[in-house]
Parts: sequence; structure tokens; C-alpha cells
Amino acid sequence: MSFFVYNLNFYINLSIKIEIKYKNIEKTIDKVLKNYYLKTWPIKNEAGIHFSVLLHKGQDILDDDVMLLESLGGRRLDLEVYISKLTKMYYLYVMETIHMNDEWTFKVFDVDKFV
Repeated sequence: MSFFVYNLNFYINLSIKIEIKYKNIEKTIDKVLKNYYLKTWPIKNEAGIHFSVLLHKGQDILDDDVMLLESLGGRRLDLEVYISKLTKMYYLYVMETIHMNDEWTFKVFDVDKFV
């Protein structure tokens, strides 16, 4: 077997293991936050994975952001989670979206400052 084929097989197997690992992380987040809408952003062949959690208990995502914000009283909070596939690092933040009087406002809070 050539060096190239060996390395290709190694990286394909590693990629499969990484995807299984992140599926397990997704299941864990979904289990811990079972009453919150979870969106997993499929990022194939990227260095990380991205999850979004709508921080409004029992609220499903609506097709239209304006309708969703109206149902939430004009304020939406999302927990954004980025996990690296290259090293043991992650980043969490909360995104606040406000829609009032046809104006949009966005703020980002580090989780340690938000809690």
C-alpha cells in the first residue's frame, strides 16, 4: 500500500470517528436542553462544529424570524456553541436579537458575563 493511500485511509477513518464524536455531543446537548430547540449547523470538512440553542423553553423555530420574534415579545436569545475538531477548545456566547418598531438590534454576550 502506498504512503498516500495509507494516509488517505487514516484521515477518512479519523474523520468518521470525529463525526461520531460530534453526533454524541449533539445528543448530549439535546438531552440536557431537551425542552429547547437545537440547531446543528452541518459543516463538513471544516475545523469545527456549530450548535445553536434557542433559549426560550418550549419554543420551536418558526419559518419567519419576524414571526418568531413577535411570538417571543420582540426579544430572542440564542446560545451559540463552537467546538474545534482540531484541538480541545470550545467557545460559547449568547446572541440577543431584538426586533421592535421595524428596527433590529443585535448584542453578543460572553456566557460568563451573561449568567
